[in-house]
Amino acid sequence: MAEISDLDRQIEQLRRCELIKESEVKALCAKARCAATSMDNSMTSKSCSE
Repeated sequence: MAEISDLDRQIEQLRRCELIKESEVKALCAKARCAATSMDNSMTSKSCSE
């Protein structure tokens, strides 16, 4: 559950035009890529957690 609150916090910081750590940006990009891939391959069951 901590992952969700971290995600919410990061999104809120970005909405306020505040910087987040480079590692957080990389993690967000990886999650977005995985979500986009999962939507493209909706017939397969693929986990995005790393």
